Amino acid sequence: MFPHLKITSSDPAALIRSITIQFTSAITVGSDAVLVENDPASGFEVLAGSKDGTAVVNNTAGATVAQWETYLKEHSGLRLAEGGDGGSAKSLRMIASFKTQDKVYDYNAENGHYYEVVAANVTWEQALLAAAKGTYQGMQGYLCTITSQQENDFVYSLVNVDSWIGGACERKYTDPLNDGSVEEWAYFWVCGPEKGMPICTNHGDAIGGSFVNWCPSQPDSYNGGETCMQLNLKLFATSGPPGQWNNLSTSNTLPTYVIEYGGMPDDPEEGDDGVGADVAVKVEITVDPTGKTIHTQASDIQVGDPVEVRDTANGGPVTTTKDGSTAAADVEHTYFVRDPDDPAADADGWRPLRPDEAGADGAPAHAGEYKVISSAVHSYDADGKAVPYTPGSDTFVITPRAIDSLEPDPTAPAPD
Repeated sequence: MFPHLKITSSDPAALIRSITIQFTSAITVGSDAVLVENDPASGFEVLAGSKDGTAVVNNTAGATVAQWETYLKEHSGLRLAEGGDGGSAKSLRMIASFKTQDKVYDYNAENGHYYEVVAANVTWEQALLAAAKGTYQGMQGYLCTITSQQENDFVYSLVNVDSWIGGACERKYTDPLNDGSVEEWAYFWVCGPEKGMPICTNHGDAIGGSFVNWCPSQPDSYNGGETCMQLNLKLFATSGPPGQWNNLSTSNTLPTYVIEYGGMPDDPEEGDDGVGADVAVKVEITVDPTGKTIHTQASDIQVGDPVEVRDTANGGPVTTTKDGSTAAADVEHTYFVRDPDDPAADADGWRPLRPDEAGADGAPAHAGEYKVISSAVHSYDADGKAVPYTPGSDTFVITPRAIDSLEPDPTAPAPD
């Protein structure tokens, strides 16, 4: 359960009709799970499509933040795979919506995209066309494109079954994308933000550093007619681990496909439902069965505003235990500024904040892009040695404050 959960709202009387609780990275199937239960007496119902990684709870009549807080404290929780030193920590996201939800959308924190798993026995082309008709929060859907091992693992954890993805060497789709710089029958991503990006040659060799994850001996263009990509459960007993790629023909059908949302050029700002009205509020936390991971959130601000950093541990306060007693932890914030041209910058362009760039509290005071790392002592062992938390971090931006442009007051005395 979430005993420390606190939900606040600028309008306590506002009625929230849905809350989604979801992991934001790949989970250990069968070990990690969001646990929720119905509370029919109070109108809370778990959406039938909910699963281990994402659970959706609706209240058709709507409930106040206080009612949702009570429900989540008493009827929801997590099951996490046991870990040793914080390596098992998971990121979790909660989305409160003013509309009920009728589908489950999984969120990947690595790229900020959402994924919808569709159970339908269809061909690759049918999946491609159907995915393009999908929308979520105003974002345009497309058949999933996979560009990293993390994304591959995340998507496979959602489906765990043979599924279509948005790559092909089917010339009906790839010829218009091929400018002649790559060989015929090369594989391309044919939809989404990556549309037109070459993946690999017809023999599976990556083009231009693209991520590839083919099963051994694939793609093989069996009988000369396999031109569409699938995320594969397990091709043969001797093939590699589940979740690699295979190619199939345009006439084959698979039981599942995955629609991806996010990254399209005309997508609206996340959460506005595509019509300019805010419909959802999102909060992210880190959960760790050992309780030794700090989750840090920092807000974008304007010059002159105080830096806002919030630290939690499993959704509750960050505490330190010593000699059997627990007290609020002394959390240290270390700041970095994005300055990739500075010799002191790391590979990602961050360098430590200098004293002349900070305010009296040590936080940055000027416009720029910043990162904060939060560290604290979790407890002290029998020998008095400090046991640290796994640090939390977040990035934020300080923007210049707008200056009003005003006409001179005609009644003001002329300057000397």
